[in-house]
Amino acid sequence: MNGRFLKIKKSLLLKIMMFFLFVCFVVITTLEMVFWKLFDLWFFNFCFAVGIFQLIKSLFFKLDSALYLGFLLIFVGIAGYVFIFTNILPSAPFYLSFAFILSSVFTFIGTGQKFHLVLAYSISFVTIFAFLLQKKLITLSIFIAIIVSFLVLLVVETFFRIKRRR
Repeated sequence: MNGRFLKIKKSLLLKIMMFFLFVCFVVITTLEMVFWKLFDLWFFNFCFAVGIFQLIKSLFFKLDSALYLGFLLIFVGIAGYVFIFTNILPSAPFYLSFAFILSSVFTFIGTGQKFHLVLAYSISFVTIFAFLLQKKLITLSIFIAIIVSFLVLLVVETFFRIKRRR
């Protein structure tokens, strides 16, 4: 693996990017607090900045874990903005689970690891049934039975995938 990008060390570029993202985070958060009186967005700004840093890190060093974390934090940041500006805080868990689903799908696209696709499907079904539970269309016992079955399927799929690799 080449340790340089445009004849500059990748670790030095990451440090410069971290400083730049930190300055952007401080400026944007300060502007939101001073001018728009938005005190709840600092966390989502931080998630977005760290997510961009992790994506750049994953591109430089080909790390799939940094890719997943980067996408997850970026989508959590976007979800935070969406449910604060649309004023639908009771539905925030669904937006956050959607962030996990999207990060799993994008990581699958980027790396080709089928585990992330299985994880995205599992989280999708759990989110759908949690929504049905919230709207009182199914009972808690049905919800628990469905969740346990999806968890068992995920564990069995992971076990057989590990077994096939050996």
